[in-house]
Amino acid sequence: MVASMSVIAFLMALTGLGLILGPGSREEETPASGGLGPIRRVLLAVRPGELSDVPAEVRALEAAVLGHLGSESPTVALLAVAPPAGRQRADRYLDQMAQLLPAGIEVTGRVARGNPAQAILDEAAKGYDLLAMGAPVPDAGSSHLFGSLVNEVVRLAPCPSLVFTARSPRWPPRTILVPIGGSEPASRAAALAFSVAADQTEVLLYHVVDPELATEVPTGRAGSAATRLKAGEGMVNELKEVGLRLGAKVATEVSMEGTTVDTLVNRARDNVDLIILGTRVRAGSSRLSLGPKVERLVTESPCSVIVLNV
Repeated sequence: MVASMSVIAFLMALTGLGLILGPGSREEETPASGGLGPIRRVLLAVRPGELSDVPAEVRALEAAVLGHLGSESPTVALLAVAPPAGRQRADRYLDQMAQLLPAGIEVTGRVARGNPAQAILDEAAKGYDLLAMGAPVPDAGSSHLFGSLVNEVVRLAPCPSLVFTARSPRWPPRTILVPIGGSEPASRAAALAFSVAADQTEVLLYHVVDPELATEVPTGRAGSAATRLKAGEGMVNELKEVGLRLGAKVATEVSMEGTTVDTLVNRARDNVDLIILGTRVRAGSSRLSLGPKVERLVTESPCSVIVLNV
């Protein structure tokens, strides 16, 4: 049952990946309504040799977010990295994963050898539109947010990436919370949420007026709480209009209480099953750096999290 639900979940999300990734360099192929661009090739990297590191709930969430790509069927490439002794097990695992994907999606599978991170990056460089990986729930005491392998791959990936951490296999989610701060990655995270939301799912666009957070929207009087509140309301309402045009059920909230992370974590405890974060890798470090607020939110979230890195 868990496997079946995971597939259904995993399969509802690729609908929105074209929207989140935006038109890119193929603007002529992007429909005018909603900015939905085609996602033709998706790479899902799995490690059957270390299944204990990636719970079944993560696979369920992956299955929920790799399904529909608008009117076109994507090609999903499954890549497992395993030593020669684990080749048969890896082949069986890829077959099981392929069976979870719906009819109409072309699925290929390959087992690679050697350094796992390098093997994944080499494959990702072959013209994929999206790289997806599952990760265990981060440990607050670890120096790596998702573990050394996922961190290295996301940091060096030649294309946009999705990282899934699951604390619950519930699908469809009651509420998807999207933190909104005025950045392009946050807007694309909202687009992904609109795409994967089921009819009964509410997408909550949430902005926190945090004195420690510098807004990316010019406000003129940066010190004015009223001005920053109005700017936050403008951000979420603008995205709400996009979601409503796409047929999503959208709500907005702007909070002026507490810091960003504490406020989002507390809000997520109330009927929120999934948080979708839009991020961009920060350069200049040998470790994956998404910023202290993002990393703390991923670690402390009471529900499942998808990190979209663009």
